[in-house]
Amino acid sequence: MALVVDLLIIAVALAVSTLITVPITGALVRLRANYNPKGLQLDEEGVVHPYTGPQLTSFFGMLARVRRLEVRPR
Repeated sequence: MALVVDLLIIAVALAVSTLITVPITGALVRLRANYNPKGLQLDEEGVVHPYTGPQLTSFFGMLARVRRLEVRPR
């Protein structure tokens, strides 16, 4: 009986640690691989905007962007 309880505790601990570490690792990899291209983008008046995509410079910004893009609305 004690062996079953121990295995259940280990399984729950592994599930919780996986649910926490996978999104954090994914956001860290995306942040490190983030490429901010500089391109010429003109608005209506002809003013140049040097960046064309989203500007992400922090880990928490990337975590929020990943959550916004990947979590389904309920």
